[in-house]
Amino acid sequence: MPRSTSASVDVLYVDDDVHWLETVATCLEREQERLAVQSETSAQVALEAMRTAPVDVVLSDYEMSEVNGLDFLEHVRVAHPDIPFIPYTGRGSEAVASDAVARGVTEYVQKGSGRVHVAELATRILTTVDTTE
Repeated sequence: MPRSTSASVDVLYVDDDVHWLETVATCLEREQERLAVQSETSAQVALEAMRTAPVDVVLSDYEMSEVNGLDFLEHVRVAHPDIPFIPYTGRGSEAVASDAVARGVTEYVQKGSGRVHVAELATRILTTVDTTE
């Protein structure tokens, strides 16, 4: 059954760049009141958080110091095979995008800046969640 278009969407956003993480999380929540963003700087901590709190979608940086976003995806899929997963990268390439799709990501978004980018990211997150339930 599709999710109500007024229901809150719990986003787990993982990025080891604290400044970027906090900025994007704050901007997403300001842009779209349905989004509730939990921010984590570590893939390991994010996996622990997923064990204790419901998450509707994972938004993950690709290049992180402890693990890349697609390896993190594989860890997420062990316990949460159906959760939407969106790599969010500043260093995307066709090869990375192709690998991401082959590994089963739901969506793939290149990092950008400005209100238009945040609005597009929020829309893509909501669309992904709304169409996968």
